[in-house]
Amino acid sequence: MILASQGIEVVAEAPDGEQAVAAVRRTRPDVVLMDIRMPELDGLEATRRILAEGGRTPPRVIVLTTFDLDHYVYAALSAGASGFLLKDVSPEHLVAAVRMVQDGDALLAPASPGAWWPGSPRARSARPPTRPRSTGGWRA
Repeated sequence: MILASQGIEVVAEAPDGEQAVAAVRRTRPDVVLMDIRMPELDGLEATRRILAEGGRTPPRVIVLTTFDLDHYVYAALSAGASGFLLKDVSPEHLVAAVRMVQDGDALLAPASPGAWWPGSPRARSARPPTRPRSTGGWRA
């Protein structure tokens, strides 16, 4: 794996959000790489639960996705994630991102800050995503 080859210890992997939350409880990692779309419990809700449990030093979460959608960035940051990356990130940037977040920095994938981000090229014609009360989902 990319991280292990760079001296970053991988302590757990999980196929779904429920198991990711359990793995974090069990292993107490410094940084969590969380896929936004996971079965059983999506990565956003898993991130919320992990950070709500916190403990003395809650892990830092980097959300990963193949979808460069503005509402995913907003939702990930609203859930408490410290970073947002697209899955096509280079191995070097992934390693650098984990180290940056572990050191307390925050990051966004270069193409991610979209229409809702102040100062972005698309900001003039867009509004921030809102959360509908009935479904708990996000919409732009």
